[in-house]
Amino acid sequence: DYYLGDTRALHARVAAAQAAWTAADPGYAGVLAMLAFGLEEGGAYAHAEDAAFAALALEPRSIRAHHARAHVLEMQGRAAEGIRWMGERAAFWTGQGASSTHVWWHLALHHLELGNARHALAIYDRRIAAGASPALNELIDASALLWRLQLHGTDPGARWNALAGRWAPHAEDAYCAFNDLHAMMAFVGAGRRDLARRLIHAQQRRLVRGGTNAGMLWAVGLPASRSLAAYGEEDYDLAARLLRPLPEVSHRLGGSRAQHGLLGLTLRAAERLLAPPLAARAT
Repeated sequence: DYYLGDTRALHARVAAAQAAWTAADPGYAGVLAMLAFGLEEGGAYAHAEDAAFAALALEPRSIRAHHARAHVLEMQGRAAEGIRWMGERAAFWTGQGASSTHVWWHLALHHLELGNARHALAIYDRRIAAGASPALNELIDASALLWRLQLHGTDPGARWNALAGRWAPHAEDAYCAFNDLHAMMAFVGAGRRDLARRLIHAQQRRLVRGGTNAGMLWAVGLPASRSLAAYGEEDYDLAARLLRPLPEVSHRLGGSRAQHGLLGLTLRAAERLLAPPLAARAT
């Protein structure tokens, strides 16, 4: 459901199974954590928070429950509370591999929301980019954070080059539009037009061949990748035109609402760069 972007089923599937469980059953905290995430993605933030707290009462180290509440805090703009709560509980959710990396990513977003780019970069360096052999979802977190920092006005510098190098072996994968989009962020950030072209050509070949990814590519993946490439080439008009229809269908990429939000942020940045200076408008 998560990879297909089916937000209704994220909640409904777990809710349907929940009646067969009790708090005495081993693993019930995991069920509650899944329920919390599905509720959050459906916009039922108060119920999602209740379910996450119930899961943590049963299993304080449930990283999925921490993750679900991190999403609630992000979606409701409760950044200061998020920094405080996640900091107090860091020992419970740290040290659980790529899942922990993603929760650190959420903490970095809270810092960025409050304008603390320096703290977000420190989390990137120490917790997201530090691994010698990062998993793909860790590369996704790295791209998503650096792109947000770039839109925020903070230049990540050489970090882009290092990240693009890690994404380079996946430039022609084209089996998951969500992954492709984050690879494109790294290629654009590093100015690697060669890798960006390889990625788009691979997506075009995948469309011709068909397959499970073709629908995602057609609806969102290819126009999103092309929009980021245009943004990197400072063709903000093309970037904005490609991006405008995408927020409405961004769930087709899979992933979460927080992750989809990057398309809207990029659109707003492109439109700001398109706008004529105030003095010119006045005349």
